[in-house]
Amino acid sequence: MKALIICFSRADENYAVGYIDKGNTEIVVEYVREMTGADMFKVEPAVPYSADYNTCIKEAKERVGNAPVKENPSDISAYDTVFIMSPIYWGTYAPEVETALEGLDFTGNGIVNIRSVKKHPKF
Repeated sequence: MKALIICFSRADENYAVGYIDKGNTEIVVEYVREMTGADMFKVEPAVPYSADYNTCIKEAKERVGNAPVKENPSDISAYDTVFIMSPIYWGTYAPEVETALEGLDFTGNGIVNIRSVKKHPKF
């Protein structure tokens, strides 16, 4: 199996636990990479989020539907399986993950959503 992980994770101040050096999703990504040998595409916001949790939440709400990223994944046709890994923001992926998934052709790919509580409308 040739697999790809498309992921977003955020460190800094985190809900109820204080400041963290590594985002929770990134920790899970490391486990999945270890178990599968998957390649990884880390989604990076064009404008980084604030380290302060409450400010970050405000910024994320403002980015819903318009969250520019530094780079989008391109052709994923070489992969049998694509893992989509993101923190949950308002019942779905982080806004940057939504942006990164736009325009991708998932034909022929097995999709694995990790930590998502709402199925992405594309699938």
